[in-house]
Order: sequence, then structure tokens, then C-alpha cells
Amino acid sequence: MEKQIAINSRIVVARANDVIPKVVCAYPTANEENINLPEICPICSSPTSLTGPNLFCTDSNCKGQLIEQIIHFCSRDALDIEGMGEVAVKTFFENGFIAKPADIYRLKDKAAGLKILEGFGDKKITKILESIEESKTKPFERVLYALNIPYLGRTNSRILVEQYSSIDELSQCTVDELSQLEGIGQITAQAITEWFASNMDYINTLKEAGVNMTAPRPIKSDSQPLAGKTIVITGTLSIKRSEVETLIRANGGKTSGSVSKNTDYVILGPDKQGTVKHNKALELGIPILTESEFMGKILQGN
Repeated sequence: MEKQIAINSRIVVARANDVIPKVVCAYPTANEENINLPEICPICSSPTSLTGPNLFCTDSNCKGQLIEQIIHFCSRDALDIEGMGEVAVKTFFENGFIAKPADIYRLKDKAAGLKILEGFGDKKITKILESIEESKTKPFERVLYALNIPYLGRTNSRILVEQYSSIDELSQCTVDELSQLEGIGQITAQAITEWFASNMDYINTLKEAGVNMTAPRPIKSDSQPLAGKTIVITGTLSIKRSEVETLIRANGGKTSGSVSKNTDYVILGPDKQGTVKHNKALELGIPILTESEFMGKILQGN
């Protein structure tokens, strides 16, 4: 809205942080049409509300919201539950097997019914149930991200977990306490406290299911191999980026999305030769490592 974009506008797009498309500006055209935001939700017919750049349905029980919350909970960057993609979630939801994220931990009691559904045989259901069980042990920061708290992305979830080692600690924080943390502004702090105030039953249900709600206190020591180091990861690696980031933090380092004079190492995937980040690292003389070099020379001292 702030860039005055309309239907049929001509826009200028740039790559933000070497990856994400970003609209820089818009130019009007002769056949432009205004964008009319819907005043009611097309799924449940409840009123909508514009908050910042986002348009929301105001009904927390909207079917569309509930399905998307479950999809997010099971997604790769959250609890990474194999087989619980969009199709499976919608199928289970429409057939009454799940209505909210916590319900996935009750699916093991409904296995016989799930196998009757078209496309869900014994093997597929067994894999899904095994992955659901495994999700209970995922790191606390990923569980926190999976909860879909407004304004709380992966980076802010990590910031909170570094400061508060359990869901109990975090849920008792005030807006003032949270807003003092770097990266957590007043709006995000307010959203977090409001979410916890109305979702403790949900948290308790996940606790009873055995979902991990704690994190080990970070050990701050100069003897850690990456103590005080800032590392940029770019490109495709053999393991998930989130796992590499966790490994870096566990060894005292931190990650960044952009290369600067404060960067200590760049881990470069084979598909990122000659990119902006690669060239910037060369220009600044920052050590560039392959994944194997990072794992061996840096973490193991070989």
C-alpha cells in the first residue's frame, strides 16, 4: 500500500540480501486499477482487519487460519514432520482427524481410520507417525517458531531462546522485558505477551504430548571454536541450513545474512560461485570455506 501499487502497475524489483525479491518502486500505467481489499474473509465471511501491510481474518476459528497454522507447525523450518504437507493436512482436517496443531499428537490413536483415506496406506501412515514422534525432540527454538506467534520468525525465536531457556520463563515475561532484547521491538513484544495470555491451554497440551519446551543454557566460553565469530552461509549444503546454524551457535558463533567487514567466515555452497556474497567476501579478504572445510578445519581443528 505504501508504494502505491495497483493492478497493472509497472514495478522495479531488486534482490534483497542477494536472494529475496523486493519491490523498490511502482510506476503508474494508463490501464491501472485500484486494489480493493476484501472487507470479509472469503472462507468464513468474518470481517477482515488491516494490520500494517497484512490483511487478516478476525475469526481465530476460521477454517483457513486453522489449516495454515497446522501446515506451518509441520513445515520444514518448524517441526519438519515428514508427510504432513498441505495435501495431507487438508485431508486430515476435512475428515475430522485434526482441527488444530496439537491434534497431530493424537493421530497415533486414529491410525486405523487414517489408513482408510485414499492415498494413505500403511507405509505412508507409519512414516508420518514416526516423524510426528520425532518432532517432539526438535530444538526449543524450532518449537517456538512452530507456534506461529505473530511477528515471531526464526531469527526472533532464536533470540528469545538464547535469553529464556524454557516456555515457562518466556510466558511470564512482560512487554518491557522483551522489548529490551536486541531485535525484539515493542510491537513484537506486545504480540508475544498477548499470545501467551490466551494460549496457555495450547502450550499445556503440547507439554502433555511430550513436545520439547526447554533449551540448554548456552555455554559462553572463549575456548569454543567459534567464540565471537560471525559466519555467513550461502548456497546449498549437504545438510539443512537450520542444522548448520544450530551447530554454529552451539560452538559459540553467530550467523548473519550479509557479508561485511565484521564477517569472520563465509561458508560457500558449490552453487554460489561468483554471487554477490562470494565476490564481497573476496573483496574484503574474508576466508571462504566449503562445507567440508568448515566441518573439519574449524569445528574439529583438522
